[in-house]
Amino acid sequence: AKESLLILFDQFGLDYNSIDFSNLVKSWKLNSKDIHLGIGPAVGFPTHNHMKISLSKMTFPHELAAVILVEQIYRSMQIIKGTKYHK
Repeated sequence: AKESLLILFDQFGLDYNSIDFSNLVKSWKLNSKDIHLGIGPAVGFPTHNHMKISLSKMTFPHELAAVILVEQIYRSMQIIKGTKYHK
């Protein structure tokens, strides 16, 4: 079975700006592992050994957090491509 990487999104995760997040997304493209993303509950995930990223210190409904995450991934792809979408 192919190895995978789980990245959790919750309020207690690392803070990234869009440029730094795009560099992380770029590294995913170069990784041979499958990447899985999980959006946490309002109280955050229990302690795990998985990477955690914060979308915001504010709390959002899961549906809105998913839209924010998708937009940030799209923004990252545009930054990687060098388009003007980012600014």
